[in-house]
Order: sequence, then C-alpha cells, then structure tokens
Amino acid sequence: MPRRRRRLPTSSAVLIVALIVAVGIVAGEVFTQIVRFRAAEAAVAGRVQTTAELLADNMSLTFAVAARTLKSVADIRSDLLSDKTDARAAQARLRATQDNSQFFTSLFWTDADGARLATSDAGDTLLLELAGTPAFDAWRRNDDASAVAPIWTPRMDAWLLVFAQPVWIDADDDTRVFDGVVAGAVAPAFYTSAFGRAAEAGTKISLLRADGVLLSQHPFGPDEIGQPVAAGRADYDADMFVGQAAVAGADAIVTVATPRMGALAEYRTDAIREAVVVALLVAALVLGGLYVARQIRGREALERRLRLSARRTRDYANSASDWFWELDPDLKFTWVSQSVERTFGHPPQWFVGRHLRDVVGKPTHDQQNDTTQRRAGRIAFQDFEYRNVGRNRDRTIVVGGVPVFDENGEFCGYRGTARDVTEQRRAEQRFRDAVEWFPGRVMMFDAEERLVLCNSGRYVSNPALERELRIGETAESIFRSVAEAGLVDDAKDDLEGWMERRMAAFRAGEGVTLLHIGDQTIEAIERRMADGGIISLRMDVTDRERNLAMLEEARQAAELASNAKSDFLASMSHEFRTPLNAIIGFSQMLELGQTGSLTSRQAEYVDIIERSGQHLLNLVADVLDLAGVEAGKLKLSLERVETASILRDVVATMMPVAEDANVALHVEADGA
Repeated sequence: MPRRRRRLPTSSAVLIVALIVAVGIVAGEVFTQIVRFRAAEAAVAGRVQTTAELLADNMSLTFAVAARTLKSVADIRSDLLSDKTDARAAQARLRATQDNSQFFTSLFWTDADGARLATSDAGDTLLLELAGTPAFDAWRRNDDASAVAPIWTPRMDAWLLVFAQPVWIDADDDTRVFDGVVAGAVAPAFYTSAFGRAAEAGTKISLLRADGVLLSQHPFGPDEIGQPVAAGRADYDADMFVGQAAVAGADAIVTVATPRMGALAEYRTDAIREAVVVALLVAALVLGGLYVARQIRGREALERRLRLSARRTRDYANSASDWFWELDPDLKFTWVSQSVERTFGHPPQWFVGRHLRDVVGKPTHDQQNDTTQRRAGRIAFQDFEYRNVGRNRDRTIVVGGVPVFDENGEFCGYRGTARDVTEQRRAEQRFRDAVEWFPGRVMMFDAEERLVLCNSGRYVSNPALERELRIGETAESIFRSVAEAGLVDDAKDDLEGWMERRMAAFRAGEGVTLLHIGDQTIEAIERRMADGGIISLRMDVTDRERNLAMLEEARQAAELASNAKSDFLASMSHEFRTPLNAIIGFSQMLELGQTGSLTSRQAEYVDIIERSGQHLLNLVADVLDLAGVEAGKLKLSLERVETASILRDVVATMMPVAEDANVALHVEADGA
C-alpha cells in the first residue's frame, strides 16, 4: 500500500515563503548597495580630483603673479644699477609693487653673498636671512633651481615661502657670474587659508615642490614645512581618496587627501538606514506569520500568570502577620486581607464599605494634624498609630499607606499595610514601668552619648540634679553642669581632672564609680549596649557606705580585743610554767628516791604525775605557739612521732577517770 505523503502544515508553508521572499529582498539590497558603494567611491574620488585641479589652477595664477612681480623687481634693480633711478625712487617702486601684489609680505634683492641690498618695507621680514640657506646656495649654483623654497627664520621663529629669481650677468671673459637674487617673501598661512576654504572635514591639502619638499598645507603643521614628504598617490594610505594636479608654469604639485570614512560617511549613513529598514521589513515578514499564534498563546499565558500572581499575592497577604487593605477615593474599604481577623475579630467582608474613621478612629494625638495634611494632599504616610481598636477596643495598630492613581492621574484611593503592635506596646510599657520603679536612677545614652531615656529617680532625687537631666543632652554636658554647680565633692578641687577621669570611666562602659553629692553617696554603674549606647544606673548607697564604715570600725575594735587576748594568753602561759616546773621537778626527785624509797604503786603514780606535768607544759607551749600564729609569727618543725608512746600517755592520763566509770582501757599498738 503506497504511503500517503504528509501535507506540509500551512504555518510552515507560510514561513518558508516568507523566508524565500526575505532572502530575495536581502540579496537585492546587497547588490544595490554594492553598486551604490562603487558609485559613491567614484563620486568622491572625482570630487577630490576636481578640488585638486581647481586648487592647482588657483596656484598657477598665484605663481604667475609671483613671476610677474619678481620681473618687476628685477626691472627696478636694473634701473637702479644703470642709474635710471635713484635709491629712494627704487624703494618707493618696491613698496608700490608690494602693495599691488596679493600675497607678498616683502620684496627685496640681495648681492651674490645673500646680503640684502634693498627691501620694500622695514617690517619683521628684515629678519629673514638668505645667506647660508640651502635654497640660496642652490640659486647661486644653478640657474634652473626651484623658484620657490621654504626658509626657516630663527629670529622670527617662523616659516616663510621665498619666491626667487637668480640674477646672472655676463663677464668680460664671456662667462656668466651670479649677482644675487630678486625675491619676495610669502607667509605659508596665505596658502593655508586658501586651502581651508576649499577643504572638507578631515581633508588634508598640501602644496609640494616637484622634489617632494612641503611648501604649505592645511591643516597648518609648522613641523612639516620644508620636509620631504610623499608626493605620489601610491605613497598614501589605502584608506584615503587622493587627488593630484600640477601647478601650471611652476615646479609644484597640489595634493588633496580625504579619509574614506569621512568622505563616505553620508553613504554609510544612508546604507545603514536602508539596511535597518530592510532588516525591519525582513524581520516583520518572517515574524509576521508567527505573531498571531504567539500573540494568542502569549495572551493566554499572561492571563494564567496574572491569575497565579494574584493568587500568590493573596496567599502572601493572608499568611502574613501584617494585614493589607485598599481604600476607595472616599476612604472606604474595598478589600482587606484575611489576617485582619486576628486583630479585629471580624472577617474581611465586615470591613468592605466601611469608612476608615469608623474602623480605626483617629491616630495618636501628636499625629492627627500630620494625618489630615497627608490625606488632603494625597501623599504617602507611614507609622500612624491607632489605639483602642478591635472588637474589645484593646488593640493597638500601626498603619502605613500610599495613594493610588489611574493612568489618567485620577485619585483612586489608598493601598497599604497595618500591623498589630499591641504586645510590643505592652512590653514597652512594662519596660517603662520597670525602669520607673527601679530603686535608683536609670539613664540610657545612644551611640553619640546623647540622653534618650531617664526615669524619675525617686530614690536618688536631687532637685539641683533634676534640672540638668534633659533628653538630648550629652553625657559630658550633664556631668560638667552637675560638677560646675558644685554638686560633686570630688570635682571641687580639680574640675577638669575629674571630668577626664569620669568620661574615661563612662566611655569604658564596664566599671563602678562612687560619686559624693552633698551628704549622699551615689553608686554609678555603666555598661555598653549592643547598639553602641550606654546604660547608666545610679543608686543611693549612703546607708550601705555608712554601714560599711561602722563594720570597719567594729572590725578594728575586734582586732584590738584579739590582740589583747593574745597578749594575755602569752603572759599567762609564762605564769603556768613556774608551778609546772616545780611539779615536774618534785616528781623527778621522787622517782630518783631522793625523798626515800617508793612502793611500785607510788612510783607508778609519780611517773603519771611527771608525764602529766610534762604534757601540761607542752600545752602551755602550744598556747604560746597559738599566740604567735595570731601575731603572724608561726613556726613549724618536722619531727618523728612515736604513736605508741602517745597512746600510753593518753591511757595513763585517762586511767583514773576510766576506773571511776568502770571502763577498761586496752591499747593495741606495736610496742605499746
């Protein structure tokens, strides 16, 4: 079964046809532009060449005039040499010839060495010196030397064009001898101005001798005058249109060079304009087939995006803690977001059609005038606070809005947001209450050390100090005013020194300072906050400082009593030694049998008496050591201790008490 050929969709066929037509239009435009470009080039080249020929003809006239003028000067010189005229008449004829010329600034002749013999004027051209110049040397050597030459005059600091005609005379030996020149000086600017009248923007016109030496040019460039430059068309850049023409009857050439970019600027502008038109036509042709379908699809997509954007905006508005609203020109609600119900207890529909004044009332007292002015002027407003709103009249809101205008500038109402700041205001009030009831003075300074908050300080109130505590005052101003008022005892002797120490402690924001103000002692505690400000607490610690002083006095009295006790113990300990030494001495005499023999029972008792006395003597020594400790004179010694011996002494000492109590004592220790 033969396959059915798939039919090309109409939209694709239209697009293909549009592309073919577009390609044909582009090809035709390219061919047209090529032809026009070549024609434009030919026209510019012809215009440049015509300009060169016209200028060359003009230069031919000036050169011919120069030649005739120099011939007149030569005739004057001949008449002077043949005594047909005198020097004064020759001078007058020279001046008249110069006045009749169109461009010569001076006419003169020289001798064979170049010294000037006569001149038409006494101006700056007298500073021109031909002797020693290459041009003069060429005229002296060769009768065929160039008739014009640029000569630099150092004394004038300028260039002059000198037209010259060498003078040769016949000698007796049938030879010719050089006898100077008749010449005329022309400023190069004469030709520059003539070229400028014929030059287009960016065109460079040069007057050259046939040997390539530059005589004059436009624009005038003194650094190039007299220098050999390019004289042929091939020597110019390919981006230039060049026209050349020889000056008739003179050994000179006029060259006109115009940049291609500038000369073809008009063509390029027209070509770009036409190319843009063709491109727009092609683009319109190619895109036209797609426009309708894309327009419909684009419109549907735009409607979907708008619906999505509207739903997204409504979702944002309904989920935000702030609520959004819109008013008509009469300040009646036309729409309110869902979040308003959390604040007012009413659904959004309840607000529609109600006046703003009926819903929120009036703003705070200090904002009423500002609100009226802004609404009358239909300008934006921010942070207008309304209190006692909501179903229970217990909420506080902050409102801001902007005016809405249609495309004709007609006022359509307001659109804005509102925020429930009830809890924030309650927290602020609790903070203010806590600060107000703080048992002392609370002052808060901003980062610039200006006072921004201060409670009444009922517990540290001082009428003189109250006058200095003004919101906006700097800490330094407050401290200085208080000190200068004589309220701070520590600042009376050295105000500036005290201010320096006080401000250093304040700015450190981490210390405690005691201030003695009259009969009060104030404790100042400063701490730096996160925003760079400083919070300063003032508390009356007069009673505390008084109690501390009393405690110090009591401590000193107790130390005196303790020292007296130590002295008593030390003296009594010395008094105990005397009887103890007697007891120990007599017990030792009894042990030694100096008073008669003792029974074993008596000897045991005497031994107990002697050890007990020795123990008591050790206790007295310990009391003396204790007195030394209290006096700061502790003495330590390292000794070996026989625990068995100590235990035996303890048992022997406690034995009579144990027997009276019918208690048996037994010692279990190595060596006991």
